[in-house]
Amino acid sequence: MPISFPSNPVLNQTYSFNGRTWTWNGRGWMPTLGPQGATGATGIQGNIGPQGASGLAGVNGATGATGIQGNIGATGVAGPSGSNATANISTISGQINTATTFLSLPTGNTSARPSETVGGIMRYNSATGRVEYYDDYQGLWMNVERSAAGTEFAVEYLVVAGGAGGGGAPASYIAGGGGGGGFRTGSGLLVSVGTNYVLTVGGGGSGSAAQLQGTSGSNSIFGSITSAGGGGGGGGFTNINGVNGGSGGGGAGAHAAYPAVATGSNGTSNTGGGGGGPSQSGAGTNGGSGIVIIRIPSTYTATFSAGVTATAANTSQFGYKTYTVTAGAGTVTFT
Repeated sequence: MPISFPSNPVLNQTYSFNGRTWTWNGRGWMPTLGPQGATGATGIQGNIGPQGASGLAGVNGATGATGIQGNIGATGVAGPSGSNATANISTISGQINTATTFLSLPTGNTSARPSETVGGIMRYNSATGRVEYYDDYQGLWMNVERSAAGTEFAVEYLVVAGGAGGGGAPASYIAGGGGGGGFRTGSGLLVSVGTNYVLTVGGGGSGSAAQLQGTSGSNSIFGSITSAGGGGGGGGFTNINGVNGGSGGGGAGAHAAYPAVATGSNGTSNTGGGGGGPSQSGAGTNGGSGIVIIRIPSTYTATFSAGVTATAANTSQFGYKTYTVTAGAGTVTFT
């Protein structure tokens, strides 16, 4: 017989007929399934199908973080020792130095100079700021001239002032002799090429014709170097004292018992010697003139102005020129 479902059913309403059950799902009556049975046994695996085409390569992933550093491995066995090599000045002498940076010299102040000296050794003097070398001919440390720029170099000098005249004395008196001229000497004095330097040779002082002091000697000058003239000798009357000077004043005059008359001697020219004083009666004698001696490297030349008397001797001795100035006042220029 036909199935007669209920009219106007509601959602999920069931209807059973002849051992079967239907459920209303809102649109129609659907058969209601019974409980699920047990899963059957797995069937035999079928044949593997052909391999499919390769897919496109994927994008590279980001780099992972650095792992923790592992432990340091054990020290390896030491290799065999190399052959001994000795580096000394004899092994590198006579070779061209291709370095373009610098060559380091031993450095220290004046008191740090080596006690054992050999001609030609060099060092940098940190006290004077100059490179110096040992000159075994003179037995002196000499500054290396700074002539790379052609503007200045070092000279040696001796500057002696004029000696003073002796004092005068009347009868029965003795007058003092004139003092010797002062002097200054040295090396390493820097001079500049093309500069005019004042130059004066001090004259000797004249002796006193009366019982008075002798005349003091004149100063000698070379650039910044000045040597003072000797002091005039004391007069031989009422103990007139001598005058202070470069190498000490002349001796004072003094009264003495009457001896034989004696006259002093003039000071020697270009030595700065003082004139002698008379005994008992007479005039004092004249002091000797001074002198200036300049020694320069032979690569330079000294030119003197008019009024200066100078001679050049030993013009190339041991790489130097020596100039002796015996009189006058003016200038000297180095080229």
